Amino acid sequence: MGKKTGCLVAFKVSGRLKAAARTRLFRQLYGWRDKSQYGKYEYQRAGLLGKIGYVPVIRGVFIVKTTDRKKVMKFFKGKAQLFSREIILSARDKNSLRIK
Repeated sequence: MGKKTGCLVAFKVSGRLKAAARTRLFRQLYGWRDKSQYGKYEYQRAGLLGKIGYVPVIRGVFIVKTTDRKKVMKFFKGKAQLFSREIILSARDKNSLRIK
């Protein structure tokens, strides 16, 4: 049985990006908690990473399945500096990404 690989992605958002655009970008990427009726109801809104699954490493760095790499690259196109490399996943990472 071969080793399973994933994709390590690191990104840096440009300092020229305005605060509202930066917030929108992070919400689209990570998701957010939405509240209505003055906090009576709460909803977790999924971002791109919540939909495809990821393993957070540190701020601005995460691991995704190799098959989801193109989705992430397309999302960041023109929005941030991006670095990605294929890596061998640990058993813990495979479990987090639900890879058998």
